[in-house]
Amino acid sequence: MRGLKVAVSSLSDRIKVMRQMHDAGLTDPDVRGTAMGAVQRCPARDDRCEIAAVFDHVKRNVRYTGDVRGFDTYASAKRSLEWGGGDCDDHAVAVTTLLRHLGFQTGVRVADTGSGDWDHVYGIVGFPKDNPTGYVALDTTMPQAVPGWEPPARKIKDFIWGSFWA
Repeated sequence: MRGLKVAVSSLSDRIKVMRQMHDAGLTDPDVRGTAMGAVQRCPARDDRCEIAAVFDHVKRNVRYTGDVRGFDTYASAKRSLEWGGGDCDDHAVAVTTLLRHLGFQTGVRVADTGSGDWDHVYGIVGFPKDNPTGYVALDTTMPQAVPGWEPPARKIKDFIWGSFWA
């Protein structure tokens, strides 16, 4: 499953499809290679550097763009990186998949940014890697964003996807 148009009728359906896209990248050697390449300049075991390097890689290589009008589309990390673009779902899948390849616990955070509905999603990563005590927001869709930045939201909900082997 690399990218498709899907009819979703609930938040649960949306998260399920995103998780399928995410999981598709966990066994892809090209995606693992991308993750390894993104952190080449980081010292070994430097969690902060790895998170920042992957975040920056996705921001530089996946341009934010909306879905096809009238459809909710989803793409795997590999497709988003190949195509060079995607919406917030695609960005969240890309950044979390790359970080899972590096051993981080990841997930997504959905937010109601004022519409009265769950209208935005972005990645989150457990920190520190070996024993997470909290989650760092990874919204790669906004120009001003850095790891930890989040858009103002009326409510949020987290979905944790686990460690690589979970």
